[in-house]
Amino acid sequence: MAKRDRVFCRLAALFALVCLIFLLSAPAYAQQPAGLKTKVVIGTGTIYKGNSEAARQDAIKDGLNTALDAAVVELFSPESLVGHFQIINQVIQGQTEAFLQGYKVLGEYKAGKTYRAVVEATISVEAIARKLAEMSIAVGRGELPTILFFISEQNPIGALAHYWWGGDSQFSMSSAGKAMAGTFAEKGFLVADPGRSASGTQNRTIDFPAAIDTASAILLAADYGAKVIIVGTAVSRPAPNTMGATRRSYAATVQARAYLVADGTELALTKKEAVAAGSDDIVGGRQAIDAAAGLAAVDLAERITAVWGKEGKDLTTIQIAVEGTRDLANFVMFRRVIKKMPDVQNIKTLEMKPDQALMEVDFQGTAEAFANGLMLNPFENFRLDIYEVSGELLRVALIPQ
Repeated sequence: MAKRDRVFCRLAALFALVCLIFLLSAPAYAQQPAGLKTKVVIGTGTIYKGNSEAARQDAIKDGLNTALDAAVVELFSPESLVGHFQIINQVIQGQTEAFLQGYKVLGEYKAGKTYRAVVEATISVEAIARKLAEMSIAVGRGELPTILFFISEQNPIGALAHYWWGGDSQFSMSSAGKAMAGTFAEKGFLVADPGRSASGTQNRTIDFPAAIDTASAILLAADYGAKVIIVGTAVSRPAPNTMGATRRSYAATVQARAYLVADGTELALTKKEAVAAGSDDIVGGRQAIDAAAGLAAVDLAERITAVWGKEGKDLTTIQIAVEGTRDLANFVMFRRVIKKMPDVQNIKTLEMKPDQALMEVDFQGTAEAFANGLMLNPFENFRLDIYEVSGELLRVALIPQ
């Protein structure tokens, strides 16, 4: 009996040692460095004219591409992934090696003309995030709000203002806007692309002046799914200092304010200045503007992050009693506009009568904030009369024009 006990103890010790060796030699997925993701995937290649080695390489390449795609998908919410899908593809397509930290082939199988390989790939998501930040796209699951920038730029003073919401440079952000958007993206914000609305509408015509008013900017922002807008100006000017006959200094000022799209509440404001040196007005002025824009973006991002989550985040169920629904097309348009409003989570029609309807909306904010946001929307064939806001009830009339 004692001999059996000794044998059992030795076997138990040997088993424990084997387990320890396995644990120490196994890939430490839970402890891998921050910024890296390890994916185990299957790649497939096709054998042509008996060339198994070429098929093997194709299978490995296919596996690496699949691993990169899987790592990218995990970085975004579904809405953000779809909204930025075209640009994300442009960044990662054919660039697997730029984001690959290493790989191992764990298994291979050949059957007929098909070659399959199990590939373990380590992807640098930090490198992906940096590359996407250059395109003003932030990785993340959408905890921070989507931002739309309205930054007009004059470089140098006297030149025509550059802005995306009208004129000849439609949908092309100014240098200052791009610099600010890049900083916000690096800090985890989602940045709306002026060239692509949330509804996917393209080839649109937008013609607002450079000094766009807040109400108009908010109306545009709703179509982009933005929750915060940043409206401001960037101006450069020659500064006194010079170096020789060909180089001088340039100063720039960036002023901007951030507003909550839901109700127009001002969240933050900033004014930053910077100086840069250059050989001509355009290059030197732009360098100064980019430097000032970066400082302004850091300031605004910190302020918005500090207040985000405190403004209008309680979900409120609001009932809307609507009069004037006899013209069904007007009611359909009214409902469609509400559905597109920022912070509207759910909408349903509770009751329909010949000229009346009762609706219910789940909104992240107060009934007053919802009414203010609703009032800013234009309607083609009727005007809106919100004649009562009482508690969590709105009484609204759709009046034909």
